[in-house]
Amino acid sequence: MTDTQHRKLTQAELLEEARARFGDDPLQWAFICPSCRDVATGQDFQQALAANPRKHTTGQDVSATDIVGQECIGRSLGALDKRQTYTGRGCTFVAYGLIPGPWEVALSNGRTMRTFPLARAPEKDIPAVSIGIAVGDQGTAFTPNSQTSSAMTPGVEP
Repeated sequence: MTDTQHRKLTQAELLEEARARFGDDPLQWAFICPSCRDVATGQDFQQALAANPRKHTTGQDVSATDIVGQECIGRSLGALDKRQTYTGRGCTFVAYGLIPGPWEVALSNGRTMRTFPLARAPEKDIPAVSIGIAVGDQGTAFTPNSQTSSAMTPGVEP
């Protein structure tokens, strides 16, 4: 399944999957915009909103948890400003628009909402592996290839 294909899940399933991928802190949860492919976390939105505060129609401040997974980060970074050509991160796509986000989440109150898909889990740190490299007579690094492999085989002349 690609991250732009429709998927239906419950709110509990979404929360369980987000916690399994990113941990318990919602500010670390990451969603991928199906339009521009930008991956943004709740922390990214928190920082964007600190620099570019927004208000709900009720007058309350918009918080990162209000919009993460619902809007592309570009909307919070200035992509909607028509006074200039936006060249920053993200785009203006929203999951609740005319073209909805690909994930459909069934809420506990019986309603549904559309969201962006969760991003892939971050790569786990892999310990570094030491690789030995032979050093030639001239003190240069020597890497075997098809032309030099016979030189490394005992009894075979190059």
